[in-house]
Parts: sequence; C-alpha cells; structure tokens
Amino acid sequence: TKWVDDRVNERITQLKPHAGIVTVLFIYGIVILGTFREYGITNDEHLHINYGDAILDWFVTIGADDRAIHDDRTYHYGGFFDLIGAVLSRFSPLDPFETKHLANALLALTGIIAAYRIGCLFGGVRAGLFAAIALILTPRYYGHAFNNPKDIPFAVFYLWSIYNLLRCVETFPKLTLERALWTGVTIGLTLAVRVGGVLLFGYGFLFLGLTWLLFRQKANNDSLPLVSIGVIAVTAVGLMLLFWPRAFVSPLTAPLESMTRFSAFPESHWSIFDGLYVNSLSTPRSYLPQWLTITLPEFVLAGLLFGVVQVAQKRRQWRSRIGVMYGLLVFSAACPVAYSVIKQPSLYDGMRHFLFVLPPLVTVSALSFHHALSSWQGKTAVLVAAVAVGSSSVVAREMIRLHPNQAVYFNHVIAGSVDEVSNRYETDYWRHAQKQALRWIAENYRNQYDRKIRVYSRFIWIKEQMPIGLEFVDYTAVPDFYIGS
Repeated sequence: TKWVDDRVNERITQLKPHAGIVTVLFIYGIVILGTFREYGITNDEHLHINYGDAILDWFVTIGADDRAIHDDRTYHYGGFFDLIGAVLSRFSPLDPFETKHLANALLALTGIIAAYRIGCLFGGVRAGLFAAIALILTPRYYGHAFNNPKDIPFAVFYLWSIYNLLRCVETFPKLTLERALWTGVTIGLTLAVRVGGVLLFGYGFLFLGLTWLLFRQKANNDSLPLVSIGVIAVTAVGLMLLFWPRAFVSPLTAPLESMTRFSAFPESHWSIFDGLYVNSLSTPRSYLPQWLTITLPEFVLAGLLFGVVQVAQKRRQWRSRIGVMYGLLVFSAACPVAYSVIKQPSLYDGMRHFLFVLPPLVTVSALSFHHALSSWQGKTAVLVAAVAVGSSSVVAREMIRLHPNQAVYFNHVIAGSVDEVSNRYETDYWRHAQKQALRWIAENYRNQYDRKIRVYSRFIWIKEQMPIGLEFVDYTAVPDFYIGS
C-alpha cells in the first residue's frame, strides 16, 4: 500500500507544474462540448464520411469491397481521420456529421497540447502556456476545428511531427528507438491524412544533418544512428500505407500521382481576392502572404515583430543546438509559404490549404512574447505585456462576436475586420453558415405558413440540418426560400 501511495504522490508532484495547461484544456473541452452542434456541415464533409465508410468496409472485407480506391474525389487523400470518424459513427448516438464534428474538435485540442509541449521545450511551463492559449485564440484554427476534416487533422499531426523532430535535434546524433518510433508515428499519421506530409522527411534530413555536422564532435560521436533513422522511415511509410488504401495497393505510383495532382491541381475555381475574381489556376504570388497578413490575429503579428528584434539582438547565439531547433520551428512555418510564392500552385478557399502553417507560426510568436518578457526590463517589458493582453483581448471579443463563424475572422489592424473586407475577400466559402440561415428562416417565418416551409439550396446536404417546420425541395417545386453562398 505504501508503494502505491508513493507512486500516486510521485504522479501528483509531476502534474503540479502542468496544472495551468490542464485547467486551460478542461475549459476548452467544456466549450467544445457545449458548442460543437452549432457548427454547420461544410462542402466536402459528405465525401469524407463516405470515404471513411468505404475504408472501414475495405478493412472488414479484407479488400473485397474496393470502393475506397476508385473514387477520384477522395482516394488522393490518406484516410486515417475519416476511418476514425466511421468507427465512431457506428457507436455514436449522434448523426455521422455531428459525430465527426466532435471528433474533429477533440483532435484539434490535441494540437493545443503539441503547441504546449513545444513551448515547454524552449522556455518552460510559462512559454508552453503562452503557446497553447495563443493557438486557442487563433480564430481560423479554432473555427475550422469543428468541421474541417482535411486541414485540421493534417495541421495537428504536422505540429506533433515538428515537436518530435525538435526532440530528435535536441539529442542528435544520439537518438533513442523510443523517440524514433514516436517521430515515425506522427509523420506517418500526417502522411495518412495528406501526402504533403512528405515535407517532414525533408525537414528531418536538413536539420538532423545540420545538427550532425555542427555537434557530432562535441557529442563524441561521428556515426549516424542508422537504426533509429530507419525506424522513423519504416514506421512513417508503414502507417501511411496502412490507412491509405490506394497507396497500399499501389505504393510506388499512388503517392507520386497524388503529389503531382496537388502541386498542380487541375480544377478551376473562381474566388474573390482583393476585390477581383481570381482563377485558382492563376493566383498571384502574393496570394498566401496577403491572406496571412490580413487573417493572423494582432497578437501573433506583434509577437513575430518582437521575434525579429530578438533575432537581431542575439544573432551571435544562433550557432548552437537551441538555435538549430528554433531554425527548424521557423522553417516549418516559412517553407510552405515560400513554396507557394515561388511555385504558384493552384489556390482557392482563402488560406485553407495552408492552414497547417498556423500552429508553428503562432508558437513562434508566443515564444517571442515569452522571451521578450523574460529578457527585456522596465517599461519595455510592461509595454510588451500590455500589447499581449490588449491584442489578445480584442481577438477573444471578436471570436465571441463571430461565433460560430470564427473561420471568417479578419484582423482589425490591417484588414479592418470582416465587416470592412467582406466585399473584397472570400468569407464563408464552405457553406458552414447555411445551418444558421435555416434557423433564421424557421425563427422568423414559421408562423407565416400553415404548411412546411419549402427551402432549396444547391448544397443538398442542408437537408441534414433542417429545423422542424422546414423541408428540402428541388428548385422545380417552387421553394419559398433559396439559400446561396
């Protein structure tokens, strides 16, 4: 009994420093449970729900049911999160869409933990809390967390992969098999959502190689841990193949085909960008940088500015292991943006396809605030604290005002808020708000009809969200209301 008591006390002691993040996650979890049913169905959700069911049937029938490898609208994606949604839907009392919304949001919560772990790695518990709270207060991450089944899972596993690569750099060329296994798992799950996770292999090669060149003599070790590196590669590729049926069937050609398709996406989409209708096949080089500039929260922009000042002040300290780790974190946010500027891939739906750069970018900003408060003194430190509290308060108030439409957030300092730029940039391009439109019709017009109100939309999945007293009809049936985007 004494041994059990000692072990319990030991665990309590270990948890005490992390009481802050436990409290934050508890509050965030309560908010998720209280609001996830307020978020609407988005354009591609039905495709991914069907894809998850097809993958589950592919497993159950041991490949006899091969729908998962024939639908070209989904087979270019890994199916890990879609499979999780399909399994949960078999047991959930909620409908498949709401089940997936809850699972989506809870997975996004684990991304907050990853940001916290990265913050702790660089600056201790306070830095970790800064990073976690900053990511929660990033409206585009928060809003997409409830009903984006592609970009949020990819962003979460991408951030966890960066965390594990940072831990590898921390000790390299020493690399334990346990760390190698976790790194392989997170990279594999990233690839099991989208093939773009192959970038992580490039990051690992670049920064682990740089670490080996700079610090192998100090570690008294000139050899590379080839076994551990092999574990990372084999685990990552194995998980990708396991949860991506088309890649499992064609492991050499399917990933290459998908990379080619996504790097030069052939479909033509028109969207509003800076007041003009722009074709996705010819977006300007400024597309992604401009979207980031007008949608990043004010406190993130301020933190990045403070970070630039600190880099200039401490430029002699960057030839160090911690400097290489910072380089990896910054590179994981900057490299995809630079790629979009140089290669000009097909882009539309705002910055949705590059949502995964937000978590590392926000984490860098939070760390900049932490280091500024730790190293700057007097009035300067007070000013930094005032900027952090003031700007984050403005963002939090705007998130409450926009609820449940946080995904259409635009900052005030550059964009002037969504009220100012909604006629020049895409807002709800994913039909999320059509659920609110249905509720508005029901609340305002239900008493004016002695029958069900007939509603039509080109987005037929609004029929899954119909309030009592409304029915979905074809446009030829003379609908009372049409809902468009």
